[in-house]
Amino acid sequence: TGWTAVLDLPVNLDRAKLRTAWGRVASGMGVAGEFVLEDGALTNQLVAKFIDGDPLTAVVPYQRQTATRFTDPVFLGLDQFLNQVYEELAYNHALIAGSSKFGKSTLGRSIVVQLADRPDTVVYGVDLKPGAPEMTPMLPILQDLAATPEQAHALLDWLKEELAERGQILAAAGDQEWDPAKHGRPAMWVVIDELAELVRQADIGPWKKEKASEKMESLLALARFAAIHFIAMTQQPSRKVFGGTTDARGNYAVRISTRMNDRDHKRFVFGTTPGWEPGDLDQPGKFLVQSPNRQRPAPPKAPGFTKAEFEAEVARIGATTVRAPVGKRLILPVPGVSNQEKVRAALGKYGNVTRRELEQATGLGEKQVLDAARALRPEVERCEDTGTWRIVPQDAWETQAVAGL
Repeated sequence: TGWTAVLDLPVNLDRAKLRTAWGRVASGMGVAGEFVLEDGALTNQLVAKFIDGDPLTAVVPYQRQTATRFTDPVFLGLDQFLNQVYEELAYNHALIAGSSKFGKSTLGRSIVVQLADRPDTVVYGVDLKPGAPEMTPMLPILQDLAATPEQAHALLDWLKEELAERGQILAAAGDQEWDPAKHGRPAMWVVIDELAELVRQADIGPWKKEKASEKMESLLALARFAAIHFIAMTQQPSRKVFGGTTDARGNYAVRISTRMNDRDHKRFVFGTTPGWEPGDLDQPGKFLVQSPNRQRPAPPKAPGFTKAEFEAEVARIGATTVRAPVGKRLILPVPGVSNQEKVRAALGKYGNVTRRELEQATGLGEKQVLDAARALRPEVERCEDTGTWRIVPQDAWETQAVAGL
């Protein structure tokens, strides 16, 4: 993509001074392209890397990534020198911003697929847009999806309980950070698309006194040590979008942005540091990433993740995705008009369900749940061995019908 020169500087020329004057040096060379400067191995060396044109004009092909632990870095794309760019997301929260049609969703999907493919990791989704269009296609690789304000609050409340339990387990073990191999529960990622919609819908109405943004604010500040992570995506970052009583952006150690058409939005992702300008990104798929490991605004490009490739990966990973055991899983409220409809919807979503889980899913009391479940017989039955309710499989109905004839 160009050439690299290692410059050995005379003793009277400091490399910091040369960096400052490099614009005049490059102008004097009369070459069309971009220079990237790095310190050399010796104190009197400066490395000048010349990029001839834009090597990222072509589509970056998707390649399946392999990882064995949640602490393995996640592949984001290729840099200007066609080197692979990885980022460490373990024990960090991530913010992904960008205007529509510039690759934010594609990059987010690539990250989620990689995380869901790890044996010690589970992923939950939040998507309050009508029909949950971004997260619904990921259902086979998600533990669950919150698609209503009520479900979002239930998820956040459950995460708070899970955090408390993990804290007790760590204290008993004398450890400071959660390790799935040692402590027995997987690392968790909660992926939110779109953050603004979560705040807009779940901070008003019956939840006005207990806003979702304030619940998230607490989890963002406390949950990392327990391997509970958030990945929040938004098209229009603003102070209102982050909600809460403090500036929650400070809890996102990894900040990523594809192109943003409104240049003022960049300060809500990268602050006011010069050089971090998502508005200057000239192609869909290009992005800036700022993290403890990356403090230079050099834009990589994410892989082109086609719909067919994405669906194939979801099908492959979903076939082996392990769900939490009965009695220890997150149960979100399901919609329904009558008590029977709520029970039927819960059984259809979660399969075998305990009475307590049915109460969580329907918001009904014990007697209401039992009356509704009994009224649904023979469509619904109780397994005496496991103490769970379930919808009777279709072949069982057919067997009963034949026996009746």
